[in-house]
Amino acid sequence: MILKEKIQEIKRKTKFMKKSNCLTQKCNASVNRRSSNKAASPQRNNKSVPLDVSKYFFVVDIK
Repeated sequence: MILKEKIQEIKRKTKFMKKSNCLTQKCNASVNRRSSNKAASPQRNNKSVPLDVSKYFFVVDIK
């Protein structure tokens, strides 16, 4: 029983070591870059949206 518990502890520690690998950190960084790019693209689109809104307001002003 004691041996099994020790083996489980070692497995938990190795799992933690695998999770906190440099590789996973690099993968997370690349994923964060992708998500930041996705987050930045709507902002670029939003810059063009106020121009469209101002056109609509202009049309309303003509009426």
